[in-house]
Amino acid sequence: MKWTPEKQKLDDAIAQDIMQNNKFDVLHYFFPETKDMVAYSNAVYPYPYRRNSVLALLVQAENLDLFHHFFDTYFSNHSDNECFEKSFLFGTNQIGQVMNYHYFRKNLSDDVLKQEADFLGFPFSSDNSFFKSSQKSDIYYFLKSRWKKFHDNLIFNQNELIQNNGELSEKVFLNETSLWKHACSPWRDIALQTDDNFVEQAQVSLMSDTSFCEQVFKQLNFPDDFFWAADMLRQFEKQARNMSSQMKEKTLFFNENNGIVLFNQQQDNTKTNLQDNNAAAYLAYGNPQGLVLGLNRKNLTNSHNYDEILQHELTHAVDLRQNSYQDTAFSDSDFMKLVDMACYVNRLPIVKSVVTRYQHEARRCELLACIMENDKLDMPIFEAVHKMFHRYTELRLGKDYSALEENEKKVQRSFDNYNAWLALYDAFDNFTEVDNYYNNYNSYIFDFDSQAAKIEQNFYRKAFRYFGTKNDFRQTLLKKVCDVSEKVLNPSDTRNENLLLSLYYSFTRRS
Repeated sequence: MKWTPEKQKLDDAIAQDIMQNNKFDVLHYFFPETKDMVAYSNAVYPYPYRRNSVLALLVQAENLDLFHHFFDTYFSNHSDNECFEKSFLFGTNQIGQVMNYHYFRKNLSDDVLKQEADFLGFPFSSDNSFFKSSQKSDIYYFLKSRWKKFHDNLIFNQNELIQNNGELSEKVFLNETSLWKHACSPWRDIALQTDDNFVEQAQVSLMSDTSFCEQVFKQLNFPDDFFWAADMLRQFEKQARNMSSQMKEKTLFFNENNGIVLFNQQQDNTKTNLQDNNAAAYLAYGNPQGLVLGLNRKNLTNSHNYDEILQHELTHAVDLRQNSYQDTAFSDSDFMKLVDMACYVNRLPIVKSVVTRYQHEARRCELLACIMENDKLDMPIFEAVHKMFHRYTELRLGKDYSALEENEKKVQRSFDNYNAWLALYDAFDNFTEVDNYYNNYNSYIFDFDSQAAKIEQNFYRKAFRYFGTKNDFRQTLLKKVCDVSEKVLNPSDTRNENLLLSLYYSFTRRS
C-alpha cells in the first residue's frame, strides 16, 4: 500500500481520537464496516514508514471500557465478523510487536512471572523498579480471551518433506520457479493444548543449544497458558536428544509423515485401544494430513518411562500409517500372527499386560508395540520381532513396496500348508475371544463342559494336527518365529534356496 500525506493525516487523527479522547468516532466515521476497518488497521506502508495498528492504539490508550465498547461495535457475535476479528488480533505496533504475552509480560503479576521463570529454568527476581499497569494487565487477559476463540485446531505442515539416507529435508517454494531445500530437525513440530482446547504450536530444533522450553516460550503468543507443560517438555527433550538407532528410524518416519507431538493438559477425546481409554499417550493416525503423537499430562506419572512411551507410539506410527499403496500393516502380517500365537499359547508375561489393558481387536498391534518398547531383549522371539520390524521400517522409509510384498510372500511360503495355517489362526483368534484365563488370573479353573472349552479344544486339535505331536508345539511355535525371521532376513539362505531349485530343475530337465 502506498503512503501519502493524506493517509498520514488520517492516521494521526484516528490515533489522537483513540489515545487522547478515548473514543473511536473518527475511525468509525471513515470505516463503519468491520471488513474495511480491519483492512485499514493492518495496512502496511513501504519502508521507512511505520504505523500502529488500531489494536496497538487501543492497547496504548489503556482503557478496558474502550476495548469492550470497540469489540461490541465491530465484533458482535455475527459469524461473518469472526474471520475479520482473527486478522485484527494480529495487528502490531509500529515496531512490529504483536499484542501478546511478550508485549504485556512486565505488567503481569509476580506470580505469573515466577511461573515463567520456573518454566524456563531460570531463577526469579521481582523487578520493583517497573510500574505495573493494572489496566494493561486486564487488557491482556481480555485480548487473550478473544484470541483463544480461534485456536483449537492443529495446523499440519504443507511443504513436501523428503527423506534421503536418514536425513529429512523440506521443500520450500520461494516463488513459482524458485525452490529451496533445507534440513529438518527431528521432532520439529510441537503443539500444546489446554483443558479448554486452546491450542498453540511451535517448532523446535535439536540443532539448537537452547532448551525446548525456551524455544517454545519465544514462539507462543500466550505461553502462560502452557507453563504446566514444563516437566513434559524437559522429559521429552531428554529422550529426543538421546535417541537410539531404532528410535531414530521410527522418528524419521513420523516426521516424514508430518508428525506433530501434542502435549495435552488433560486427556483429550481421542479414542484409544485401551479398555478404559485413560491413556498416558496415544498415536492418532487417521488424519490424512499427518500423524499426531499425544501425551496426556493428567495420566502421566513419574513412573512412566518416556523412552518406552515414544518407542511404543512410534511403532504404531510405522505399523499403521497406510499410504496409497496397498501394503500390509506389520501387525496384520502372517509373521505377526505367528508371534501372537506363540506368545499367547506360551502364556508369556507380556501377553497378560496386553490382554488385560487393551481392546481384543487391537491385540496384535499392541503386542507389537509392547515388544518394541524395550531394546533389552530377554528371549529369541523378541529379537526376531525387532529384526523383522527394523527391516519393515527400512523398507517403508525407502518406499520399497515391492520388497515389502516379497517379504510377506516369503513368510507365507514358510508355512507348509498356507490355507491350513489360515484356518488354524482363525481357530486361535476365536479361542482368544472366549479365553478367560487372564480375567481370572489368580483363580483360573478350566470348565471342560463350557462352550469356551469346546472352542479352545478345537484350536488345540488343529494346532496338534498342523505342527504334529512329536515335540511340544508351544516350543515349536517359538522356534518357528525365529526360523521364519532368519529365512526372510538372511539373504544367503535365499541364494542357497534359489541355487538348489536351479540345480533341481536342471537335473530334471537332463533326466
